[in-house]
Amino acid sequence: MTLRHSLRGEGAETEDVTEMEKAAKGGTFKIVWDPKRCYGCRTCELACSFHRQGVYGPESSSIRVTKSNQTGRIKWHRDFSCDSCGTEEMPLCVKYCFYDALKAGVQP
Repeated sequence: MTLRHSLRGEGAETEDVTEMEKAAKGGTFKIVWDPKRCYGCRTCELACSFHRQGVYGPESSSIRVTKSNQTGRIKWHRDFSCDSCGTEEMPLCVKYCFYDALKAGVQP
């Protein structure tokens, strides 16, 4: 079973974007988090841990999502160990974000 099938369901269609290829030609590749769209589901953590270790375990992820029980505020942090899924067409956290809270792109 592939990551696509386990996160989106068997046979799910996803859009393949080659932003990382564009970054290789010049510019800076960025992953941007939109707090207005994030629900704190932590799917990005699972996708990251799968890329890094081949298992679903948020403790091995380069991403940390936290939510305050008092305010409901969600925080998203990506640490220095993130390689933007260099072996993939697009970072898996972006690819599998159900709410489109993560975007990847090239900035000149």
